[in-house]
Amino acid sequence: MAAKSKSSYLGEGMAFAGPELMNGFNAAVSEAADRSLVAMGAAYEQWAKESQRLYDEMTAQGSEALEQLKTCKSPMDVLSVEQAWLAARSKTMMESGMRFAQAFATFAKGLTPGEPAPPAPAERL
Repeated sequence: MAAKSKSSYLGEGMAFAGPELMNGFNAAVSEAADRSLVAMGAAYEQWAKESQRLYDEMTAQGSEALEQLKTCKSPMDVLSVEQAWLAARSKTMMESGMRFAQAFATFAKGLTPGEPAPPAPAERL
C-alpha cells in the first residue's frame, strides 16, 4: 500500500476553489452585507422616528395633565386627572409598542418599510 499524502484538508480543498468560485462567493457576501447595511439604516431611522414620536406624545400628555391638576379643587378631581393621564399614557405606550413590533417584524423579513412582502409559498406556484 502506498502512503497517503501528508497535505492538509484545507490545501486539498483549495484546489477546487477556483477564482470564479471565490469571486462568486465574495460577491454574494458583499451583496448580503450591503442589504444588511441598508436594512439596519432603515431600522435605525424607524426606531429614531418612533422614539421621538413616543417622547413627544408622552410630553404633551404630561403637560396637559399638569395643567388640569392646577384646576383641581378636591382629591377626587386629582384622582380623576391621574386616571385619565394613566389611561392615555398606557394607550400611547401600547400603540407605540405595536408600531415598534410591526417595524421590527418587517426588518426581520428582510424588507424595508413600505416595500411589499414577497408572495406566500402557495402563491408562487
